[in-house]
Amino acid sequence: MREITRSAEKRVRALEEAAREQFESSILHNRVSVAVHEDDRLRETLDVVERAYQLHDRADMPDEMEYVAFNAAEDINDHYGLLVDMAVARECATLIEDARGDWFDDADDQDAVDGAVAEASIWLAEHRDAAAAESIDVDEVVPNDEADEAFDPADYDDVREALLAAPNGYGIERILDYFDPMVDDEEVTPNV
Repeated sequence: MREITRSAEKRVRALEEAAREQFESSILHNRVSVAVHEDDRLRETLDVVERAYQLHDRADMPDEMEYVAFNAAEDINDHYGLLVDMAVARECATLIEDARGDWFDDADDQDAVDGAVAEASIWLAEHRDAAAAESIDVDEVVPNDEADEAFDPADYDDVREALLAAPNGYGIERILDYFDPMVDDEEVTPNV
């Protein structure tokens, strides 16, 4: 893990906390925390930002350089959120893949794993740009096949409940489309 300034480390910890607080599942909460904290791209970017602010604050810096350093830091500040989302997307996709294998041996943990997979699937569906920036094909990670025709999202009151109950392979897009259908940017009534 890259060594960075104390001020950058403080920012990484704050971003790590904000990222993990998006999730209720303790499994995903913990994994996202580690993924964000250890992401070298994010750490290096925030280190550059903090060092640019330090240049700006130096008393012996010419005004023009103060201006350039400050603007560079501000420009990067406007965009580092994508790096956080990319780290979260990578960890969500990894968790889903891990859950397909023998990741957990204890049957008591299966509900926790299923909840984490559902949360990760929701997050990825809602953050496709970050997933794509990380070269993650959400439709491939969370397959959209007709594996279980008995499942019907109409049987559930909200999208989270339906996603938690959906069988693996059902396809999150169909559930999301049911609860928030859009056709040519116009809302339509779901087919029930």
